Amino acid sequence: MTIPIGMVAGEPSGDLLAARVIHGLQQANNAVHCHGIGGPHMQEAGFTPWEPMDALSVFGYVDALKRLPTLIATYKRVQKRWLTQPPAAFVGIDAPDFNLRIQEKLKSAGIPTIQFVSPSIWAWRYERINKIREAVSHMLVLFPFEEALYQREGIPVTYVGHPMAQQIPLQPESVPARHALGVPDNVPLLAVLPGSRASEIKALAPRFLAAVQQLQHDQPDLHIAIPMVNAKRQQEFQKYLHQFPIKNCQLVEKSWTV
Repeated sequence: MTIPIGMVAGEPSGDLLAARVIHGLQQANNAVHCHGIGGPHMQEAGFTPWEPMDALSVFGYVDALKRLPTLIATYKRVQKRWLTQPPAAFVGIDAPDFNLRIQEKLKSAGIPTIQFVSPSIWAWRYERINKIREAVSHMLVLFPFEEALYQREGIPVTYVGHPMAQQIPLQPESVPARHALGVPDNVPLLAVLPGSRASEIKALAPRFLAAVQQLQHDQPDLHIAIPMVNAKRQQEFQKYLHQFPIKNCQLVEKSWTV
């Protein structure tokens, strides 16, 4: 018998985390099948998408307001479907503004709700803890200090650590990394991080590249490394590179293992 698990990830970083969760669930019980909103890494792990992940990928309040009708329609569709066909549990991966609303409805209907990645309530908008208490059956957190925070608030919590800790060495070796990028050892190197969402690329790429142009005017041998989360984001970013050309630039698309 299949064990249905509802799941929502709203952006590429959440897609990577969710794929690891799916692998772990399937290793624990191969009857588990996950469905909902997710991206390509989740689908490679056997996830069934109901809605495209890009529907939830927004950057800032202005972008969210512009896409509000789509967000509301998506929310209503998946909520109705899960209430009509209740999963054994629901797992929200990051995307708290969307997931907490879903989780509140599902938890009220008796469906266990798990949130993986806490909103940064320790940095701002701490009052969201009250919404979390109402919506989340169990919180899975990335950082140890977050576990103590939720324990103080009486919310079930488990510190699981950050998955990237298994992929990045504690003491990275810079010389092999430079060689992999084709960057000489004796030149300055700057990483530019424009984000993983289309809306982030649109908002940040022109500003970042204009800033790099000024830096390279003062320091002509400055090399630039720009990580791209996937080929689609790279294609979008390259449009801005044509408008704001820079020298010694290396776009890095990394195929993360999950």
